[in-house]
Amino acid sequence: MAWIFWVLIVFVLTFVEVITVSLVTIWFILAGILTCLLSLFIDSFIIQVIIFCALGAILVLTTKNKMKELIKRIKKQK
Repeated sequence: MAWIFWVLIVFVLTFVEVITVSLVTIWFILAGILTCLLSLFIDSFIIQVIIFCALGAILVLTTKNKMKELIKRIKKQK
């Protein structure tokens, strides 16, 4: 039943992203979706939390600069 927790996390993070439009929580939304799917196969909640945090951090660190460049390019075109 841990998947219900991850679905709730995804909804909360989606709400936060819509309010803030910071493009940070969007990566944790993706991490939450992936963790939700993995929770169907992994019973340990602690391992699920570790996977969620690791995926979120990896996604933020690897895409943050690229997203900033993309946003700057889009703003220049307007």
